[in-house]
Amino acid sequence: MKAIAWARDLRQRLERDGKSLVSWRVRRRSRPYVSSMIRLAYLAPGITQSILDGTQPAQLTLADLMQRNIPADWSEQRIAFGFL
Repeated sequence: MKAIAWARDLRQRLERDGKSLVSWRVRRRSRPYVSSMIRLAYLAPGITQSILDGTQPAQLTLADLMQRNIPADWSEQRIAFGFL
């Protein structure tokens, strides 16, 4: 839950301030880490809600999300992450 909240906050700050990830020194995190985390801000609303409710598939962990590509299409996300 904290990771999703952090990613959404970061996305809002980037959109508002118009800076690139290179210019951000976000909590002393590496650029690859920040790039991986911000992808969480683009999860389908239903997937995000499921994570917040704790009802996501058991295999869907933060580590899993950080390592995988997150499809842009929400329907593809549901399939890729086991929300069938």
